Amino acid sequence: MFYNRWTAMQIAKLKITRTEFCDRSGIAYSTLSQCKKYDPRLENLLLFCEVLTEEKKGTVETFEALIMEAIRNTKGYKHSAERISTSTEDKK
Repeated sequence: MFYNRWTAMQIAKLKITRTEFCDRSGIAYSTLSQCKKYDPRLENLLLFCEVLTEEKKGTVETFEALIMEAIRNTKGYKHSAERISTSTEDKK
């Protein structure tokens, strides 16, 4: 899954629109669009997870879990995991 699809799914679970989410978080609507589908800026990823956590009335643990889930949905994470997997297989 691409990061932007993951963010859309997370916002859809809330009872607010993407526009409302952007207003509350300060994240530009365009940041959540297709142009940022692979690798968000770290600050935006953290802010996104912070606002999601607040909207869900979550805890620090909720926040940390969302961060890891968000990271797993970035292109950079997927490429790194593939390189590590390939490197580990080559060493066998």
